[in-house]
Amino acid sequence: GTPGMYRSPSISPDGRWLAATGHPQVRDGNHDVWLFALEGESAIRFTIEPSEDVDAAWAPDGKALFYAANAKGPHDVFRKSVDGTRAAELVYEAPGMQKPASVSRDGKFLLVNSEVAERNVILVVDLARGRIRLNVELKYNRDDPALAGKVIDLLRTEGVLDQCVLTSLEYSAVREAK
Repeated sequence: GTPGMYRSPSISPDGRWLAATGHPQVRDGNHDVWLFALEGESAIRFTIEPSEDVDAAWAPDGKALFYAANAKGPHDVFRKSVDGTRAAELVYEAPGMQKPASVSRDGKFLLVNSEVAERNVILVVDLARGRIRLNVELKYNRDDPALAGKVIDLLRTEGVLDQCVLTSLEYSAVREAK
């Protein structure tokens, strides 16, 4: 392959390509997403914008890559077709650094590593809506076995339960609530 400094490798779903962040000059240069053929010597500079482009994640069909770019300030998440038929499109933006981590097998959700004020959080982004699904974490400050059920009832009453991802340190609480 092309010598240089590369990181964050990701293999395409069909196993033919490796996407990696970096640049061919070892000491300087703008970070871009590069595609390397796993069989052969092909190297393609996938992103060519003046922004720093990092941390690519493949769409499950292999037709697009999600990556972070600092085109408008801190890194936001973009999607670009691999065959070049669609220009890069902004998928998710928020304060701080946003980087794609993984795409669901059905292509509906994107996990985003969000770093804001030295706090890292994994977000679930609904790609059809272009926004975060509400994440609810149940933390028990006192023993209340009915808390999970009360929270579920409130979310159902407000009509937002289908937009929530429920997590808990106690699996049984979420299982009982559903």
